[in-house]
Amino acid sequence: MKNYINQQDMKEMNAADVFALVKSRGGLTRKQIAEKLGMSWGAVSTITAQLVEEGYLCEKKADSDGAVGRIPSYLEVCVEKHFAIGLDVNDMGLRATVTDLRGDIVKEFSAESEFSDKENLIACIYSLLDEIVKGLGKRHLICIGIAMQGIVNAKDGISIKIPGRSDWENVPLAQLISEKYSVPTYLEHDPNCILFAARRGKIKDTLLVRADHGIGMALMLGGRIIDKPGIFELGHTVVVPDGIECKCGKRGCLDQYASIRGIKAHSGKKFHVLVSDADIGDEFALGFFNDAAKHLAYAISNAAYLLCVERVV
Repeated sequence: MKNYINQQDMKEMNAADVFALVKSRGGLTRKQIAEKLGMSWGAVSTITAQLVEEGYLCEKKADSDGAVGRIPSYLEVCVEKHFAIGLDVNDMGLRATVTDLRGDIVKEFSAESEFSDKENLIACIYSLLDEIVKGLGKRHLICIGIAMQGIVNAKDGISIKIPGRSDWENVPLAQLISEKYSVPTYLEHDPNCILFAARRGKIKDTLLVRADHGIGMALMLGGRIIDKPGIFELGHTVVVPDGIECKCGKRGCLDQYASIRGIKAHSGKKFHVLVSDADIGDEFALGFFNDAAKHLAYAISNAAYLLCVERVV
C-alpha cells in the first residue's frame, strides 16, 4: 500500500509552515510569504485567512508615510488569544510558565512538590495546573508541555521511573493531564528541554549537563537531540569504585558526589549552610565542592571525548 499525504494533512502542514515563518520573521505580507515558501498566492490567502479568523495571526496595516494608493497589510503572530503552559516537575519543586504564541513569558508560577508517593505528587501537579487554568479565564489553552526528571518515554508520554521512588513506575502522565484538561500534553526528559532552549545559531553538536539535586545529561548531534528512555544517565556513572552507595543500587555514582542531594547527605549540613561556609574558606565545606568539581570535570570530559562534542553547556 503506497504512502500518501491527503489534502487535509497537506493543508495543515502548509498552515504550520506559514505560521512558523511569520513567527520567525514577523511583519510579512502575503506576497512575501508566498515567495519564501514557494506557495501560490491563492493557497497563502486561504491559509492566512483561516489563521487570522482563528486568532493565530493578526493583520496590520503598514505605516503610510504619506504614500498614495493602497497601503499593504502585513501579518504578525497574535498574542492575545492562545496560550501554552510549560511545567517543570522536579523534587526541588514545581515551576510553570505561561507563554503566548511568540514564546514570550506571560506569567510564572511555582509550588512545592510532594514526592512521598505517586498520588501526592500527581495531586500537587493538578493543584498548580488548576490555579493556572483558572487564571487564564476565557483565553484558549492550546497545549501543556512537561519537563520531567527521571527516566522518560517521551514518544508515549510515560514517566517510567523516578530514582528512589518505588511506587512511581510507568506513569502515563501526559495522558492523565491531557484527559483532565482536554488539551494535547507532551512529556520530555528535563535536560532535553533545557538543551532545546539553549540551542544557538548553527552549532549542531552540544552536550548539556544539569547539576542540581541530581545530575542529568542531554546530547544534540547534527542538530538533533538524541532521545531514548534511560539514555545518558551521567549521574549514575561510577566515578569512585566501591564508593558511597547510591539509590540506584550501585556504589560510587557521580550523583552521590556532585549533586545537591548527595553533598547534603554526606556532609550532614543543609546545602545553603555549606555554601556559606565555603564562601568564608571553611576547609570542611570546600572539600565537598572541590570533590564535586573534580568528579564532574572527569565525567564531562570523558563524555565529551567519547561523543566527539566540543561544546558543553
